Amino acid sequence: MSLLARVYRAFVEGLPAAAGLYRIGPSGYPESQGAFTLRLASEMRPRLGLPCPVELRRQVEFPEPRVRINVDVPDASALGWSESAAWDDMAHYYEGLYRTRRP
Repeated sequence: MSLLARVYRAFVEGLPAAAGLYRIGPSGYPESQGAFTLRLASEMRPRLGLPCPVELRRQVEFPEPRVRINVDVPDASALGWSESAAWDDMAHYYEGLYRTRRP
């Protein structure tokens, strides 16, 4: 989300003053939800020291479009974004959340 936030901020800040239709469709991980879930678990395991098991199931309901593809690939380095730091931040957030909810 931190990369998307930077992409959208840069987009809005770069909008021209002239009225018109302007659009951006950023894509950071062009993969299925299942593949992203496996990626997330893989990134969190070493950071949290937890097994982070994943069981992918067959999807039978599709309230959202089956395929949604954004084609604007962000330049993370130009936006000052680090993927590794983003995963670290996410792990830190969830560690803090866990500590505050423990009895």
